Amino acid sequence: MITRGLKLACAGLLLSAPLTALADGGRVPHPSLRLMMTGGITAGGDTIYVANYNDGSNSSIRAGDKVNLGVGAYWRRENSPWSLQLTANYHTDNASAANGRVDFKRYPIEFLGHYHFENNLYVGGGLRYAAKSKFTLERNGSFSRVDVDSKPGLVAELGWEPVADLLLTLRYVAEEYEIDGAKFDGNHVGVTGAVLF
Repeated sequence: MITRGLKLACAGLLLSAPLTALADGGRVPHPSLRLMMTGGITAGGDTIYVANYNDGSNSSIRAGDKVNLGVGAYWRRENSPWSLQLTANYHTDNASAANGRVDFKRYPIEFLGHYHFENNLYVGGGLRYAAKSKFTLERNGSFSRVDVDSKPGLVAELGWEPVADLLLTLRYVAEEYEIDGAKFDGNHVGVTGAVLF
């Protein structure tokens, strides 16, 4: 009974700490730690598949394209030129028509560090790993999905903070994928915007 009461008291203290910080106007769990949301467009990489349309046009699914969305944590102490960020992302390139759809999607985890200059420019980079990468093809009622092996990649970035809590970044990513023994270069460039909360 005493042990249960002690556990409940400890749980109450742990839960009340964030609420106290919020009531005092602070951020949880530390003023230097912020939530970040990102979104960007990417281009590059080897062609994985070409979707052909009835009108003669086509759309290439590439290992470095096309939309990258993310959410994560951003750490920067007040007056420090250094920052760190850890994000979980959704990166996809797809094409669709009346008779089917093709999609290459992956869920990259990125850990990056940056150095910030006094003119609001920053440079940096870090590591990226595209987890749970999959290639999916639906055509004329048939469906197939292939797991894609991904290798750890590198990220290099040049950015600008035009106003507080808004980050605009030009990036280069070097990474590689493998599908059924065939290797695909996923190297790409991208333009990303991020908002800090």
